[in-house]
Amino acid sequence: MTSTGIRLNAPAPGWAIDADVVVVGSGVAGLTTALRCSAGGLRTVVVTKALLDDGSTRWAQGGIAAALGEGDTPSSISRTRSSRAPGCATRKPCARSSRRARTRYGG
Repeated sequence: MTSTGIRLNAPAPGWAIDADVVVVGSGVAGLTTALRCSAGGLRTVVVTKALLDDGSTRWAQGGIAAALGEGDTPSSISRTRSSRAPGCATRKPCARSSRRARTRYGG
C-alpha cells in the first residue's frame, strides 16, 4: 500500500474501555452482531455516530424483505425486488432470502 503522506488531525481519545469485541455502527447489522457477541459471553461495545438509533438501515432502499403480509409470497417479493434493482437483485436469491426471513420472523 502506498502512503499519501496526508496525516489527519484528531483530538486525543476521551475515554477508554476494555472489550472483547468493538462493533462500529448501530444499524441492523451492527446491532445484530453486538447482540450475538454479547449473548456468546463476549464483552461487547457498540461505537456509533452520536445516538444509538443513528444507524443507516432506515435509509436502505432494499430494507429487509420478508413475505409477512396477507397475500405476500417469497415469489412476489422476489419479482418486486428484482424489477426495482435490475442487475443487483435477481429472483432466485431474493426468493431464498424472503423464505428465510418468513421462517425466522413468522408469517
